[in-house]
Amino acid sequence: VIMVPEDIMNACFMEQEGDYELIRKWIRLTVMPQLLGADFPLFMKNGCFSNKFDFDKSCKLEAYDEEAITRNFVNLQNTSLLFGTGGNMEVVFREFIQPPKGTRTIYNGMPFRPEMRVFYDFDKHSYCYAVNYWDWDYCHERIAEDAHDKEVYEATYTELKELYEYRKSYFMPRILSALRRVRSLKGVWSVDFILDEHRAWFIDAAIGERSAYWDNDWLEKGLS
Repeated sequence: VIMVPEDIMNACFMEQEGDYELIRKWIRLTVMPQLLGADFPLFMKNGCFSNKFDFDKSCKLEAYDEEAITRNFVNLQNTSLLFGTGGNMEVVFREFIQPPKGTRTIYNGMPFRPEMRVFYDFDKHSYCYAVNYWDWDYCHERIAEDAHDKEVYEATYTELKELYEYRKSYFMPRILSALRRVRSLKGVWSVDFILDEHRAWFIDAAIGERSAYWDNDWLEKGLS
């Protein structure tokens, strides 16, 4: 996690001549030294937003590349500022989790694979409920706006849902055991995982009521 100075954040509006070079210089002097030795693909987001709908031009980075990081950072932050998502004072890097061979993609390069969102109450240390991140009723209409994404989603959804159900059952006891050991969070949060064949990867977390799939009725009933 790297803090973004206010002048660099403002330059991401790209309104002044020289803004891009100012950002590139900051990337070179501040960001690149902290990524030294990252010889694997990276995933980049800001404090609240990843712009995953333009995956290859915002989130995904092929390792240690100053120009690519600058270009994707500007695209990510500019879109975030446009939509007022917040999180612009931080940039976050993590290792990109490689998908299995043959995994198809949506959103301009994002692997379409089983993901789960768990809602967990860290005050009571109790499980609330979990959802398939790619739920048909929630996602299909938006994804189907792009012809390629629609074809991939509809062709792959049934298999992905089956994998989700099986892996959810397999990994949930270990996920809940890990969440019970977290003492630094308060209230209900959404906690996201990629469900690979042999491992559940923790990839993101957010305050529950600000997250997709937040449902007061569901929460009050205690359904899972």
